[in-house]
Amino acid sequence: MQIQLHAGTLARSLASFAFITAIAGCGSGANPPIAQATTPQASQSAKITFSGSSERKTVALPSAGGVSGTVSVTAPGATPGTTLIVTASTQAPAGAERALSSVHLARTGTLSVFYYATFTPSATLTLPQLPSFSIALPQAISPAGKQFFYAISQPAPSDGSVLQFRTEGPAAVAGSNLTFAGSTTPLTLQAGQPYTFVFYGSNTPVAGSSVKHVFLIALENKNYNATFGPDSVAPYLAKTLVGQGALLTQYYGTGHFSLDNYVSMVSGQAPSLQTQQDCPIFADFAAAGTAADGQAVGTGCVYPNSVKTIADQFTDAGLTWKGYMEDMGLDPAREDATCGHPQLNATDNTERAEKVAPFDQYAAKHDPFVYFHSVIDSPTCKTNVVNLNALAQDLGSASNTPNFSFITPNLCNDGHDAQCVTGRTGGLTAANEFLQTWVPRILASPAYRKDGLLVITFDEADPTTVSDPSSPLGFRVTGGSEACCDEQSGPNVALAGQGGPGGGLTGEVLLSKFIKPGTVSSVPYNHYSQLKSLEDIFGFSHLGYAGRQGLQGFGNDIFNNE
Repeated sequence: MQIQLHAGTLARSLASFAFITAIAGCGSGANPPIAQATTPQASQSAKITFSGSSERKTVALPSAGGVSGTVSVTAPGATPGTTLIVTASTQAPAGAERALSSVHLARTGTLSVFYYATFTPSATLTLPQLPSFSIALPQAISPAGKQFFYAISQPAPSDGSVLQFRTEGPAAVAGSNLTFAGSTTPLTLQAGQPYTFVFYGSNTPVAGSSVKHVFLIALENKNYNATFGPDSVAPYLAKTLVGQGALLTQYYGTGHFSLDNYVSMVSGQAPSLQTQQDCPIFADFAAAGTAADGQAVGTGCVYPNSVKTIADQFTDAGLTWKGYMEDMGLDPAREDATCGHPQLNATDNTERAEKVAPFDQYAAKHDPFVYFHSVIDSPTCKTNVVNLNALAQDLGSASNTPNFSFITPNLCNDGHDAQCVTGRTGGLTAANEFLQTWVPRILASPAYRKDGLLVITFDEADPTTVSDPSSPLGFRVTGGSEACCDEQSGPNVALAGQGGPGGGLTGEVLLSKFIKPGTVSSVPYNHYSQLKSLEDIFGFSHLGYAGRQGLQGFGNDIFNNE
């Protein structure tokens, strides 16, 4: 695009960009800088010599501030022997601030300059297309909410006339590499005149970026029609809460049975053979390498310390999180009251609700955090994975409320058990009652009212099964395993949903002051999409399949009131 700016106009607020700066992670401060230079680095130069033919000249760019790369230029009509001197610097050359001013007027979001390259031709050059650049940054970056461009600047004319600025991009991003293809827009470089290419990032706000406190309630095993259809026995969820927030009509689980869904929600990891079966033995994961998209290859349940979760990301960013698990520790002989889980490589006695007093209905398979050594080997597990009773006090003030609260009801209140061991009716009826108790408390909390998001999700649809004595569980899945979003089953199983590619259609409800009441979205999403969205909101990189190319996070179809 072209932007007109009077030569006398200068955005003084951009003076701070005369050195390399960090691209901020949605205001969180969580993302590391692209590059830093506290003092300007001495400029360095390279030279391109043209022969007069139409060949494409490629030369290494001078390194500045840890940034390097190459530039490719075609100048078919160049006089043989014409040179183009390319100078790189971390300090803004003359005229560069004018390009920054035009960029500032043309784009919103935080601008961060990371490289200046000035071209000075020995004779007039007419380029049939803009130069192409391949830029290597000092370290890999997360492209979430960011775009990368370059703007072209030249010295102000002495008559003070209007300048023309051209912006090129966005770049393609792969790890630490940026590629600017260079459009077929002619550019004439006058002899002896310096033309500065200003490379910058624009931090565009992601949908939901106003959110600073997330509450996620995980319910169990219900198809979309059962929950949200006309015969739903959960009117508080299906009618009242849907009317107050957003209903996602195309939200899918990622597998069968429970545990693999919970694992995918917090880590982006696809199922192993054991997590598909809810890990009746709490076995260490025997890792055999890493596949594409950060997928751990191997067998077992409890992932090694190298496999991270969103909980680790919150900790690393200096933010707070907690898992609130109903009934955990109700029977101290069964599991601990904090960070409760079976002994490693032993039978999981929490698979089913306790049938005698005190009727402990905590299930480790619904507590994803205890399946990661990065969590359970840390002393913070005892303070961060706690009984649900702690939530009431934590909601008392915004400062005491974690940035991320993962809430798991017990096996009765999450809808898992149709008939509860205490004699209550379970299923959606019990889940609806749980929400009627806890959701008003969350919605009334200072943290939610200030900048909160409440997510009510289901791990999976209720699958259709048939008897199969050859299966470890005595049956196999034949239906309810639909998927969306080009879901991959990963390196360890044939089908994530056993009978199909996914965990079936469940639907999801989200409430926030940043969402208009009564919103309905038919955009397909799944647990990986949700993880990606939460990571984008807080400026984190993407874990596992949350980082799969092309995966769509929650957008303005949901966050439509920011």
